[in-house]
Amino acid sequence: MRYFILSIFFLALVGCQPSEQAGEEAAPETAAEEATSEAGSVDPTVTEADHYAVEFENDDVRVVRVTYAANDETDMHSHPDLVAVFLGDGTYAFALEDGTEEERTGKAAEAIWMPAETHAVKALIDNEGILVEVKGSGGEVEIADTNATVSDADHHQVEFENDRVRIVRMTYPAGHKTPPHDHLPGVNIMLTDYQATNTPEGEGAEAVGVEGNAGDVSWADAGPVHVSENIGEEAFSLVRVEIK
Repeated sequence: MRYFILSIFFLALVGCQPSEQAGEEAAPETAAEEATSEAGSVDPTVTEADHYAVEFENDDVRVVRVTYAANDETDMHSHPDLVAVFLGDGTYAFALEDGTEEERTGKAAEAIWMPAETHAVKALIDNEGILVEVKGSGGEVEIADTNATVSDADHHQVEFENDRVRIVRMTYPAGHKTPPHDHLPGVNIMLTDYQATNTPEGEGAEAVGVEGNAGDVSWADAGPVHVSENIGEEAFSLVRVEIK
């Protein structure tokens, strides 16, 4: 399980101030065990721990990192409603609860909504991904003019939305400086390495340098309005799974 101890300014860059980062190991595992027994389903973080590891968990989400080597197989297990983000290309043979079988694929950096399902999996190639399991029932939310998808829509694009989540792809070309903006609370999944500065709005606020790696994952609350600038030589991108 990979954990990241990151500054409050790093998390502001990829989605305002954080409420928590990858947390202590004991609490998510206990919650996973309880979910397995109470729901009568098979939680893969318990039964398939070699492939499914809890990154962190809070009242809104549980975030699970998935890793497979080619030809790895699992027994039947269950997932709740979730967003899957592929960190590399993936090809899988799925055996479904009703006895049918099908092949599924995903492309690196793709993010998709997946309704709850029980299945067994065989990986046909090496792959890694992030599952953002959504706990709440959702509802309507107000998108303010300061929201990044409004104030900087060319670089914060909504790829999918339902009554529980928004999937927002954030792409900053080298040298891009955002207008002042904020976000809905959510999970940030970095798709590339990056170097940037972040400046909270307000008199006397100072820019703070931040950097990170592809595959980093974090939770961020809907924090204050801020400005972000890509100071690296390459574009960077991330997917933000916003929770309603």
